[in-house]
Amino acid sequence: MDLTDVVLNLSLILLGLVIAIYAIGLPIVNNLLRSNRLRLQRRVNEVQKEIRRLSQESTGSELVIGASNELKGLIKEQNEIISTESNLKLKKAVFLPSISFFSVIILIIFYNDILLILKDSLNLSYVIGINIEYYISLIILLFLLYGGICMINTLLAIEYVSINVPLPIIQVSFPNEEKSLTLDAGEFSINVEIFNEGYELAEVVDVFLTFPPNLIVAETEDYNVYQVPNNNIDDPNHWKVSYHTDLIHMGCIETILIQLTALPIPGNYIIPVYVLEKKIGETEHRLEIIIR
Repeated sequence: MDLTDVVLNLSLILLGLVIAIYAIGLPIVNNLLRSNRLRLQRRVNEVQKEIRRLSQESTGSELVIGASNELKGLIKEQNEIISTESNLKLKKAVFLPSISFFSVIILIIFYNDILLILKDSLNLSYVIGINIEYYISLIILLFLLYGGICMINTLLAIEYVSINVPLPIIQVSFPNEEKSLTLDAGEFSINVEIFNEGYELAEVVDVFLTFPPNLIVAETEDYNVYQVPNNNIDDPNHWKVSYHTDLIHMGCIETILIQLTALPIPGNYIIPVYVLEKKIGETEHRLEIIIR
């Protein structure tokens, strides 16, 4: 197999890859990119409103600087998305590289015929003294390089989108984003809030909380609870609470109302919370209850 055959086979493979990327990858990637663009635009609007509000406050100058820096970063990210979208448009991602590789294939297959036409019909090699074989080979090389550059830009754009996929972001707290509660011994209820602050829907969310033996969890229909046996190596006598919800929309809070009875033993009790979500897997959080 000589060099011509190698270039021909390479062009055929690359042309097939272009078509495969268009048929399989681009629709999914473009949807993700559109979601990212909308997420950024919403955040830009929020930051701009915050800057306008802070600018009216005499004590908000440092906060304005911070918000302005965040806005610059968001605008930079927007420009990156615009550039990425440009590389993923049909013209750059499919049409131009396909034309380039197809041109290489045609030039190689009909190389001798093209050479004869140029030499015999136009007689260029004798009239202006040029090496026609050299220039045809150069054109083939340029088409191949240009198509390759277009493909590389498309693959880099796909990589950019794949590592910037919008995902749910889960935060766990008591009301008003508090991480700690100070309470008296006795019976009381607490609200544990599961907040999706990301820009993507949270799906199939399971929440697992562990309470110490001194905080007795009552059984209700809102959640499942059981006490770990005393002879268990891990967390003996601790109370395990599990809660499930199918969806938590963007910017929404799912509240778990838990009924507790605190024994009159003062102390600081750490409540480990594990949240399992379909797309991001498991995240770990910590809450604290202080019994006076």
